[in-house]
Amino acid sequence: MKKIILMLLVSIFFINTMPVYALNDIDDSPVKEEILELESLGIIHGYDDGNFYPDKMITRAEFIALAATIAGLKDPQPSLSSYADIPQEHWANPYINYCDDKGWLREDEGNVYFVEVDENGNEISRTPMEYIEEFARHYRLNRNPDNITQLFEPDKNISYEDAVKLVVDILGYAMYAEFAGYMNTAQIMGLVEHSGIKEGLTREEAADLIYKALNRPMMFLKDPDPNVEHSGYDAYVADGTYGYEYITLYTTFFEKTDE
Repeated sequence: MKKIILMLLVSIFFINTMPVYALNDIDDSPVKEEILELESLGIIHGYDDGNFYPDKMITRAEFIALAATIAGLKDPQPSLSSYADIPQEHWANPYINYCDDKGWLREDEGNVYFVEVDENGNEISRTPMEYIEEFARHYRLNRNPDNITQLFEPDKNISYEDAVKLVVDILGYAMYAEFAGYMNTAQIMGLVEHSGIKEGLTREEAADLIYKALNRPMMFLKDPDPNVEHSGYDAYVADGTYGYEYITLYTTFFEKTDE
């Protein structure tokens, strides 16, 4: 009896603290199970009218929020923005800043050096991502609000290519994509069926892309070999082979435990 009462109290707690939507309009979706799985993980949500609107085009802000969530942002907090049309109180502000700080929303900067010198004159080797994050964060926190002119256009539909590029960058394949191309890389990774160009993507297509991204092995930079002269950063895929651990966004941020 106590167990039944406890289960009832837990059920009431979750009903009162979490939005529960039936997603009434996804029964005919070819990725219905993927959408439901993403909802169970708290990555996507339906609208308060009980629908998901799978055929509706997804905006830049909406997709960036999905991307930041699968990339590990657990406690989104608003902060200063680098974009003139993203005030601090904008709902997508923390998600955009998170991805911007990672360097995923900007073109690669030229003249980026990956070696710095400490106070004693010794070289400190750092990864390109560390430099990009530090540069972006410093720029955002020290910018002059009166001089910001760059727009993010949060309500504009995100392009198919931008969405794919963002996911490829999050998975760590930017170094590979620089040579093979982002769409070709995404096709090789199994994120997309073909490397062709298309106009935007729907919420249903976005859910499918995000779901696939969760379960793809990530690519990491391996530090230079100190025993090899002129050794540079190398990349490896964490697919569980060659002595490497199997690592995905799912196993890193969403793997459920039996506690």
